[in-house]
Amino acid sequence: MRFCMRSFLPGKNNVQKFKSMYLKRFEHYPFRSKVLNTTGAVLSALGVYAGGAFYENSYYKRTRDGNISYVEPVQKNFDSRGEAINYAKQRVIEGLNKDSAYEHMVYINNADNEILAEFKGNDETVAGTLSLADEIKIIFDGKGYSAVHGHPENSNGTTNPLGFLDFKSLMENKNLTEICAVNKYGEVSRLRKGPDFKPISTEQIDSMRTEMLKLLNCSFKYTSGNLHDKILQEYKETEDSLSRTKLISKYESLLQEQAVTPFFHNLVHRFWEKCAPFFGLEYYTNYTDMKTN
Repeated sequence: MRFCMRSFLPGKNNVQKFKSMYLKRFEHYPFRSKVLNTTGAVLSALGVYAGGAFYENSYYKRTRDGNISYVEPVQKNFDSRGEAINYAKQRVIEGLNKDSAYEHMVYINNADNEILAEFKGNDETVAGTLSLADEIKIIFDGKGYSAVHGHPENSNGTTNPLGFLDFKSLMENKNLTEICAVNKYGEVSRLRKGPDFKPISTEQIDSMRTEMLKLLNCSFKYTSGNLHDKILQEYKETEDSLSRTKLISKYESLLQEQAVTPFFHNLVHRFWEKCAPFFGLEYYTNYTDMKTN
């Protein structure tokens, strides 16, 4: 099976100041230096901002505002990373096997295997973010954190592998070192920042979205070639703007339906195999429907 890269239709405050002034300072010091040399400055800063910044950026406040749905971990401390990962997977699988399946996400501190936070989503997505207190902890520990979350089973029995939004989240959160999607059977699709990883630009991230759209188009062409070509031909032949708008809408709707097809999933699988090393990422999956060369 070859990759098909065809064209497609066009389709704040004080908290921020706090992070800029103090959190970034941590990132440029060795661990011992930041403990010995910046403790006084940090404690002074915390004294100034603790009353507002920590509350405004707490899990409680963000949940109350509707930005996230924080869930208190059943257990927080583990002796090994393997135990913490297994706990996270079980929490995720519980949500996926409910009558109304939902995505559940768990954040793990890489430094000590502590469960930092858990979040409940819906059948399509889950939102999570570190509290300011945990963000400081992660930067201070210097090892980053991992995210384990669920991907619900689609109506046709497939489960989506890691996609563009997962990749985007990994790239845009410099302290996030690994993102893992788990299906209802406990199988995983994972991207991890390796020793050769280097941050990439916003333009590079956006280009990945384009590549994913190309894969969707390739899948559409493969699974419904006649319909695909018919829409493109009608689009080329009509000069009526309203008709073109309707064709674009129809095309985009059909394109998104490809997201649950086995063919598209295998395109994504092979895409990560090929492209992850280019970004300094390590890709792994044991999804049973993923095919290798």
